[in-house]
Amino acid sequence: MTMKCELLTILLIIFKVLDASQGMWNDADGDKPNFLSLQVLEDNERERRFHLGQVTAVETSVDWEIGPNSTHRGLILRQMTDGKRFIQLIYDSNWELVDCEYLRNANMVRDFLKKFRHDFDCVKLLVSGRRTAECSNATYRLLSDGHLPSDLSPLTNYRHLRLECHRLHNRIKKVVRRQRQDLLNSDRVKRNLFLFPGTNWCGSGSSARKFNELGYNAATDRCCRDHDLCPHTVEAFTHKYGFFNYRFHTISHCDCDERFRACLKLANTATANLVGKLFFNIVQTKCFLFKLEDMCMKRSWWGKCLKSEKEKIAHVQDSLSY
Repeated sequence: MTMKCELLTILLIIFKVLDASQGMWNDADGDKPNFLSLQVLEDNERERRFHLGQVTAVETSVDWEIGPNSTHRGLILRQMTDGKRFIQLIYDSNWELVDCEYLRNANMVRDFLKKFRHDFDCVKLLVSGRRTAECSNATYRLLSDGHLPSDLSPLTNYRHLRLECHRLHNRIKKVVRRQRQDLLNSDRVKRNLFLFPGTNWCGSGSSARKFNELGYNAATDRCCRDHDLCPHTVEAFTHKYGFFNYRFHTISHCDCDERFRACLKLANTATANLVGKLFFNIVQTKCFLFKLEDMCMKRSWWGKCLKSEKEKIAHVQDSLSY
């Protein structure tokens, strides 16, 4: 290879790295148009997406049944990136922040932005006055004046969202420190934040007094109840199966998680699907499998292993996405 070819190769690598660090995809068409879209999915999930300047965001929500003829807004998931940073926030029906995560990860930003390719294609068709069947599932509006609905405007202020998230994390840490003598209880305080509206079991804790006590969203609640009864779990900040769980939530054996995932898919309701997305794609992205390993059960004074036995050791791995 000539020196000129080597130089070109190096430059290409540099450009790829720089492109990944920005988190944005290349597009020969230039700047992306500002837009707002609304889509109601088949399972009654409601998605609002927008792109404004450097900010790209999506809000996912679902109405849940509280009676035969009555509905109420459930949890709301908001995800936002400014092209470099990424933040995810979960609110309850009263717009109280219950959990969140912020990070600077080029791969996550890039994967998030890839989900908007179809939207930008549809917006370009809208600008050109054309329309296709592929774009008929959502309603698109150009934000030519740069104004968002007032309730979505806070999503453009990453610094404020990060501060809000940071304050919540500090409150959770204080709970853990206060309850250090009872870690299970502190975990339950955290977990109760995730008790999904219309359910008694969907959140790693439960509000049910009896095994057969289910919420209005019974199909989803049944899946959560069975998952709560998984025989192999590691609670938050505890050591078990040769593994210390430093997370704020319990992790389960992968078989239990997979049964939970299949149950939610079979239920196929708006509530079940949002619970699945929050659990597998946002909060609980890890599970564990057992591997038999030799563990020393007795040692000599100088540390030599005198007796060993096969023990089940937990090996953490990524859960399947929902």
